[in-house]
Amino acid sequence: MGCGSSKPEASTAPKAPAVVPVQAQPTAVVAQTPAQAAAPATTVAPAAAPAAAPAAAPEAPAAQGGEAAPPAIRPFAYMRLTHDAIRHGLKELVVHADAGDLAAAEKTFGEVRAIIEVHMKMEDAVFFPMLNDLFDGVIAKEHLNDEHAEDDKRTDALRQALADKGDAENVKKLAGEWAKEHEAHLEHEEKVMMPLTEKVAPTLEQRCRAMSAVLHADWEGFKSRQLVPVLARIEASKPFGGLKMITQAVQYATTVSEYQSLTPLIKAGLKAESVSQLEAEGILGDGKIPDPPSGWQQLYAVLGSYASKDPAGASKALEIDARDQVLRERMAPSFTVYGTPTPLTEGYTQLPDASSKICWLATFDTKEGWSHEDHQNRELRKTQLGAMMATGLSGNMMEDMAGSYMGPIHHIEKQAPPPSSGKGLYTVLSIAHATDAEAAKKLFEVVKGFGDDTTGVRFTAVPPGGDMPGADSPEAMSTVRWVEVFLGKTDHEAHRTSGKVTEREGKVKEFAAEGFKVYEFANAAHFVGF
Repeated sequence: MGCGSSKPEASTAPKAPAVVPVQAQPTAVVAQTPAQAAAPATTVAPAAAPAAAPAAAPEAPAAQGGEAAPPAIRPFAYMRLTHDAIRHGLKELVVHADAGDLAAAEKTFGEVRAIIEVHMKMEDAVFFPMLNDLFDGVIAKEHLNDEHAEDDKRTDALRQALADKGDAENVKKLAGEWAKEHEAHLEHEEKVMMPLTEKVAPTLEQRCRAMSAVLHADWEGFKSRQLVPVLARIEASKPFGGLKMITQAVQYATTVSEYQSLTPLIKAGLKAESVSQLEAEGILGDGKIPDPPSGWQQLYAVLGSYASKDPAGASKALEIDARDQVLRERMAPSFTVYGTPTPLTEGYTQLPDASSKICWLATFDTKEGWSHEDHQNRELRKTQLGAMMATGLSGNMMEDMAGSYMGPIHHIEKQAPPPSSGKGLYTVLSIAHATDAEAAKKLFEVVKGFGDDTTGVRFTAVPPGGDMPGADSPEAMSTVRWVEVFLGKTDHEAHRTSGKVTEREGKVKEFAAEGFKVYEFANAAHFVGF
């Protein structure tokens, strides 16, 4: 079931929930136990006390026996993806206005304006006060409420021009100005608010309750004027992962009965194919939160290795890009910047050129997430990637990227992911060169066994081949990589001295005569979306 509050009485004015922000952590944050997560939440108050409070969806417990934690649930994704639905509508409005089709422009304007009105009410009544309370008046300092008032003035001018049904050139002018100014407002909101959303509350339960309060700022408007148009525009403009994420956000931020009242609307407003996909994912069922998937997840990823003249500067540029990527891209669940390899500990053999390397792992739900315009055209990606590439050791990008991999990976989470981004993760990247391609396939299955019994918090197994240039070469087809992440140096030391390293070396040598070599990273930074 969802973990939001019940719908408040109509006479109840919505209030910003009282929440405790996540504090910056020097090391990765450990997920709560089920008992902690299920304890009564005193730090987040719903918009109004429900008549019968629903059981909260607890933070996912640590998985045992090779079971994976659920993919990241992002309750605030509803607010962020509503921005993208607005953007889609603004573009459509401008197209109609430019063509002089005033009837179509007026229809689109009415729908987009309804989305915006409900969205602004949610922000002004609950979301903005919540962020102001938590983060030293940040909304007031950035004058975001004032921007809402200015937007209302531009909206009234366009509404009147459309109602007059006469001057097509004036409508064209006003529509273009409104679209441009509103886009600037959306970008300003995202710049200010997106880095803060992951710090609103330390548990999934509390973030869901906070998002529930936001929805209840105008529950009837959300149901009747916003939800379906937003989902339809996300369906039309994003890969399925975006539609899944925003619908799942609603599912987690509402009670079972509330969600059951929404599902007929959602099914009627989307294409049959999308409805079938959502039902297959357990998102359009009886409203109850589905059980987490078990076993290995198949994702798409870039496991990067870059030779740099300035590894510290390149790592800094990469961390800026990483945070932006997981917050802005709906199909990019995580990005880990390993940084520069640290001194080798006893029992390992080091890979070459450690002092000049920086490494990272950027994951995507599917290959489409990597190729989609949201990723390829993201502005900060271009600038930070350029800054990193400018530090290349040889000046030849492909030469400096030697040793990288892009393609499908197998990934397993051994506990719930940290509720916010964190540094201090101890990571070991291992590479083995099998005797041939067939031996590499067998070795890959052995490596997945390492993941099944790891004492780390996550494990990534990278198969031979991939999509990088030269991925079909004999060397690429015989190379197997894996990455093991521990919460800190102490956990890794316990792993290293347990005998597992020696045991694994023997298993690997059955397929790769030289065994495996590693890079170690003592302070990896892991970024997850809100």
